[in-house]
Amino acid sequence: MSWFNSPVSLLDLGENETTHLRGIHNKFRSVLQVSGLDQVLTVQSATWLATGGGMCFDCDICVRGPTGSGKTLAYALPLLQALASRPGLREQRALIVIPTLDLATQVSQLLSPLCDATGLTVGVPLRTHQDKCLVDRLTLENLATLNRPSHAALILQPVDHKIVRARIRQATDFSNAIPLDSASEERFDVMVATPGRLVAHVKEVYYQLLSGLEFLVIDEADRVLRQSYQGCISLIDSGVGARSPHTGNGDRSVSSRRLRKLLISATLTHDSVRFAHLHLNSPRVIQSSAYESDSLCDSQYVIPSDLDENFIVTEAIKKPLALCALLKRIGRVPVIVFTSSVAITHRLFLLLDSIKGLPSSAVEYSSSFSQGVRSAALDSFRSGSKQLLVASDAATRGLDIKHVAAVISYDVPLHQNTYIHRVGRTARAGQKGTAYTICRSSETQRFRNILTKVDGQRKGRAYTQIVLSEEETQEFAGKLRSAIVAAKLTLEAEGIQRVVNIETPTTHAVRVATAQACHNLCKVEL
Repeated sequence: MSWFNSPVSLLDLGENETTHLRGIHNKFRSVLQVSGLDQVLTVQSATWLATGGGMCFDCDICVRGPTGSGKTLAYALPLLQALASRPGLREQRALIVIPTLDLATQVSQLLSPLCDATGLTVGVPLRTHQDKCLVDRLTLENLATLNRPSHAALILQPVDHKIVRARIRQATDFSNAIPLDSASEERFDVMVATPGRLVAHVKEVYYQLLSGLEFLVIDEADRVLRQSYQGCISLIDSGVGARSPHTGNGDRSVSSRRLRKLLISATLTHDSVRFAHLHLNSPRVIQSSAYESDSLCDSQYVIPSDLDENFIVTEAIKKPLALCALLKRIGRVPVIVFTSSVAITHRLFLLLDSIKGLPSSAVEYSSSFSQGVRSAALDSFRSGSKQLLVASDAATRGLDIKHVAAVISYDVPLHQNTYIHRVGRTARAGQKGTAYTICRSSETQRFRNILTKVDGQRKGRAYTQIVLSEEETQEFAGKLRSAIVAAKLTLEAEGIQRVVNIETPTTHAVRVATAQACHNLCKVEL
């Protein structure tokens, strides 16, 4: 792909006020200022210029920037600017495809006030048990309420649609929610959807929903393109209808009907096969200057410039001790601990939750939980009520959690792009952050190989090996033995043989019982 090898590199423009985005809608400027987002980052400025402030999508755009560099607003501002120039059409004009529902929720929260300010509508396809609903014009309050399990009584049931509409009108928090069978009566300017829910929504509800589509954004494009997702991209092409994918820049008779595409990722692939079925039109790559080197190759990745990288070498049996000692050394600050699987995430959470003396209590996050439980876990971590998030790699993609001080990889990632997305949860938007990786002796070389593949972007910065003293680790030795017994008893009390099927947190009563049993068995004060 010659076009990928000739990217538009972002110069070190620094931060600019939104007044420097020529032509930006005054209402957008006001919303950004109220939200504290009135400082535009480099990738946002460059994308705004490349799209003519949303008014000149002559070519498709691929944005490749480091994690936490502001890529969501980079595509959101020109996209909404273009839609706001022709308000009131009430048809599906823009689609944002995102790999996870948590990330879709986050993007919806960002778009909602911008859409409300200009009369645009945004919808997220949601699926609950046997019925589905489409929530349009999401607000932060409605979205947070919708995702809390305590409001399960308000979930629409498969009853007569007249009753459904009556219940919706009575529920003020859900006044904008409509059943999907009414989607044909009203369209939404922007839909934010995961691939699977998009496929179900379009096939089951209204296939012609995408017939008027003008803009397609694929966020975390490398992941979406790497997996088939039930033929999501092919379905979009079919739904768009009989419009030519190849349209000349100067052909005005058809260029207005061309589907404009924006691909966004920190680890955008160079594999031409994955791009082929997208039918990109004169694609233009916008990438951070950090990606520059003498030769471009697919193994290149960019780490945040303000990230401090460290690793610890220990025996496999001593990894929990090393983690506890490290957490105490870091102190009471927001920390995310990543593991390599859902099962390890749950076991490690039970372990940390049973250990006394850690700086903060833990909360668990993984794909084994329902959307409501995951949202509640993120809310508790974002609010600061919990300072330690134990997560599987489901949380590595795109989630923007402010003020994360450190990221710990309890297991060495298998691939360099996983490492990039893990450490990208900290040191975001110019803030400083620290990354730690706990390695077994046998994994040291593999981890060094991963670091070597991103060494070209380090600009002389070195990663540091940390040595934990014997006193630091032995402080938790007795407590760890108690915690192991408590974790095993908890799993038995839950009656769970396969950890991946766990859906709800352990109750307080079970924790009290297991802690007491642990105390009696080990004679160690917790």
